[in-house]
Amino acid sequence: MDYDINKKKAGQPLVSFVIFFEDDDAGKLQKCVDSVLRLSLRQEEREVFVIGDGTREPLVLLLNGSEDEVVVVRQPSSGINSAMNLGMRMATGRYVQFLSAADTLLLDGYGHCLDMMRYEKPEIIVFDSSRDEKQRTSYEDGKMESGTEFMRHNTINPSPAGYAFRKNLTEGMTFDTANESSDEEFTVLLFLKAEKVLPTTAVARFKGKDRQTADGDDKKTVIKKLDDQYAMICRLHDMAYAMPVDDRLAIERRVAQMTMSYILAVVKDLRSAKQLRTRIEQLEEKGLFPLPDKRYNKKYTIFSKLVKRKLVRDLALKLLE
Repeated sequence: MDYDINKKKAGQPLVSFVIFFEDDDAGKLQKCVDSVLRLSLRQEEREVFVIGDGTREPLVLLLNGSEDEVVVVRQPSSGINSAMNLGMRMATGRYVQFLSAADTLLLDGYGHCLDMMRYEKPEIIVFDSSRDEKQRTSYEDGKMESGTEFMRHNTINPSPAGYAFRKNLTEGMTFDTANESSDEEFTVLLFLKAEKVLPTTAVARFKGKDRQTADGDDKKTVIKKLDDQYAMICRLHDMAYAMPVDDRLAIERRVAQMTMSYILAVVKDLRSAKQLRTRIEQLEEKGLFPLPDKRYNKKYTIFSKLVKRKLVRDLALKLLE
């Protein structure tokens, strides 16, 4: 489909779908696009962008018969954050839905989310994602509340692909293309801006592979990812001090859980007692360790108690080695 970024549409689409694509997802792209096109949306209610990051072959060759339904864009290899920035600039829908080409949307679950967009009009819809494509036939919706209140009492999905959100919430916001962890920061800031968040237990997305550390990544790449994660945690930690009390408490919960994930990644991906000691010391200097003694969820409660003990940390490394 031809696309002119300056061309005004006759009516505003309900949802803009932004699909990130790399060559290793070539076999999954068509299934992802088909899952979007099957939804209960008229053509004028949706727009679909497929953004190929450093792709070698023309994407239209992978879209069997659906190339007229989507806007295909290729960018030099710049990463997912650059692609999502591009997608947000192009999107004109009331809501934005990010997807990886390895994801698929589930007809019943996401159909329920579309009904929520049409009738409840929240700023963020929190839906369930699963690695099992089995549809959930019954589900419940929670109460509408602010993003701050929701973050204070719930563990949020760090990926913006776990939500449908209002495009106008993103005004003034971009993903940091120099920091691979900025999608988690983006999600936190999105929730802080939202006054109407509506959760549902409907499973709306079949989740493809996580874009975490790959087995083939060299040590330099792994360290860069961990450094990005640490820098993002520190920014949010510093930001919390200037926030109103409720916002600060919401950020503190999220920072504590991100710090837990960071420590686990250091142990799993580096498998180095020296690196673990050094990074624990950095966290201590920043006031991020020991982890707060809070009952945020079962995993966090157990981990925060165990990780305080040096003997446990050393044993974990020995087992991994």
